Amino acid sequence: MSGMIKTLEKIIRKEIGENIGFDIFLSERMEFGHYSTNAAFKLALIVKKSPFEVAKDLAGKLGNSSHGSESIFAKVEAVQPGFINFWLKPKILQDNLKEILKLKDNYGKSDDFKGKKIMIEFTDPNPFKEFHIGHLMSNSIGEAISRIFEWNGAKVKRANYQGDVGLHVAKAVWGLLRAKVKEISIKEMADAYVTGAKAYDSDDEVKEQINSINKEIYNQSNKEISKIYKIGRKLSLDYFESIYKKLGTKFDYYFFESETGGIGKKIVEENIGNPSMGSGPAVFEKSDGAVVFKGEKYGLHTRVFINSEGLPTYEAKEIGLFEMKTREVSCDKYFSITGNEINDYFRVLIG
Repeated sequence: MSGMIKTLEKIIRKEIGENIGFDIFLSERMEFGHYSTNAAFKLALIVKKSPFEVAKDLAGKLGNSSHGSESIFAKVEAVQPGFINFWLKPKILQDNLKEILKLKDNYGKSDDFKGKKIMIEFTDPNPFKEFHIGHLMSNSIGEAISRIFEWNGAKVKRANYQGDVGLHVAKAVWGLLRAKVKEISIKEMADAYVTGAKAYDSDDEVKEQINSINKEIYNQSNKEISKIYKIGRKLSLDYFESIYKKLGTKFDYYFFESETGGIGKKIVEENIGNPSMGSGPAVFEKSDGAVVFKGEKYGLHTRVFINSEGLPTYEAKEIGLFEMKTREVSCDKYFSITGNEINDYFRVLIG
């Protein structure tokens, strides 16, 4: 948190007189001021008034408030539906610029998270598939957030979670077997996955073959398939490491679905039919040979945690992942950097 945001928070809290949480935003456009806050929305819930009414009252008080000997605001304005925008006096901006020039590379550094342990999981590429722009995005965001936390005094542990088992692997292995590849390469694995994925969706016989390979990979029950799997897995992980080196990321922990699957499955099985928090409906239920969580009861949606083949799904693996994370290292906060297309997935897991 910047020094100015801390100052604004102190001034706002003094006027609010309530111990409530609120956010202060750096405005994207000057017509909305230098900073904005949603404090009126939070206070409105307590005083039972409309957010805009609260914002107008609060804006008037803040416009007359001072920090030290004088007010830092050139203008304070309430806007619909209840935000408050702040414009700082030119002198405040000039003083802030002088501070930046004085502190140089140390500007913004703080001890806000000193003594805190934080694990950030990001990148998460899947072996047997290519490293794509989505992984690069996750890596860039995760590494940036890691460095920001470190800059603010935290001890950060970087984690990488990789899907080294699952249907995508079985599809790639099926494609490699079909192509009769003698020496596996990254490109051949990627091409084999595409071939297997297309065939899985268009041919019921192939779908059955790939499902069988998937089980054999989990159970390590087929020597030929296990051999291809081990070669492809190592090749993929080495390939990913060469990319991490270029990106300047070094991970402290690597987690794999082959490890988390069994842990998650056990946790799910132990809670089939068990009451939630000691009362109420079951956590997990059996349905058509699978084990599911009926999320509709909680305003969510149903997800499968163990499929009809008896294999753990991504959901069960994610439960196992969190168990492994907390077992490996106790942290104050755990973060996962993912695409927003799986928001609903995480709402079920977290909910």
